[in-house]
Amino acid sequence: MKIQRNQTNKLKVLHKGILVAGATSILGLVILLVITYNSASVLQTSAKVLPEDLMKDKINNGEVISFFAWDDEPVLKAWIGPMAITHGGNATISADGFDNTSGISAGIGSKGINLVISANETFNSDGIDVSTEFKRIKDETGSFFVRGTTLNFGIKQGYLNASFKTMNEQGQINSHSIATDYLIPSDGFYRNCRFLYNPESGKAEIFVNGMTVHSEIFIPKSKMAWNTTDNIIVGYNLNGGNSGKAIMDNLVVRNTNRISPFSSQLIFFNVEPENGAVKISWITGPNCTEEFFAVDKSMDGKTFEEIGRINAIKNSQSPVVYEMIDTDPKLGNLFYKLIPSGKTNTPRLPITAMKFKPEHLKQVSVSTDNK
Repeated sequence: MKIQRNQTNKLKVLHKGILVAGATSILGLVILLVITYNSASVLQTSAKVLPEDLMKDKINNGEVISFFAWDDEPVLKAWIGPMAITHGGNATISADGFDNTSGISAGIGSKGINLVISANETFNSDGIDVSTEFKRIKDETGSFFVRGTTLNFGIKQGYLNASFKTMNEQGQINSHSIATDYLIPSDGFYRNCRFLYNPESGKAEIFVNGMTVHSEIFIPKSKMAWNTTDNIIVGYNLNGGNSGKAIMDNLVVRNTNRISPFSSQLIFFNVEPENGAVKISWITGPNCTEEFFAVDKSMDGKTFEEIGRINAIKNSQSPVVYEMIDTDPKLGNLFYKLIPSGKTNTPRLPITAMKFKPEHLKQVSVSTDNK
């Protein structure tokens, strides 16, 4: 029996990388462990080894350090990470966000959204991954995400661009710039715009709706040269032509570092709706020495409760993918935290989130027999 997965995912969630789209189609290669865990949510769990070559040139899906959904007021509220402290003066939540949800508007009579997040050590990661849904109306030049002179990701005369600074192993600071050939159409449609920098390889990439529009290798083993006192500005000088319409939605910031609580690299951690439930999946790198993984769930992002755990596959020479099915999700915001070997109080445990909607309860899988 073969289960055909949904081909589209219009969910207002943290965006998945291409890695899992490819990975889930071949996970049946080697099945090492399949068990059922009974709890209040009646979870199904599994662990599978991935072929090593699948992990080459992977798209980062690391720890989420900041997430703004802009589903409701106040505009300063973050789902994950520090809240903003101020905005451009007229910024507001508008109903015309991405995928028929709300988003953020600069309002009328404002130079930009200009949402300010105070300098915070959370953002001082060696690498960075920034993505947002953006709808270009009349904006020509502005920034989705800017922090001092270290990183500026946005548009210039309508074209996607980025400038950033890195520091190599010798302490030398280098400035880089990317001017893409991608002109964002002023057609009123949202597009997911994403900048990713990997400090190990020195590779910087810009994506639109998951497709690479620019990829360039700069100086390997160079980390972002943050001025740790610089604030972050979101939607700098982007005002939608003073239309009062939403122009940004779903700002997601991830780091690209190894996540310290894990004995091996956490390559991927994601949640998505599936057949009226929520599928939680994560991938660990080779040589993992954890005994087990636990998953905690929360409705508010603050109070978590364990809903299941799965024994780890230790010392595998290849990456391992784990899946857990939460069959009792509640409508609304859902937060899931991944905890290795019971390290509940370890700081910076990875959290991912989604909004579970009524239509997700109606999903039906399509099966065909291959006899």
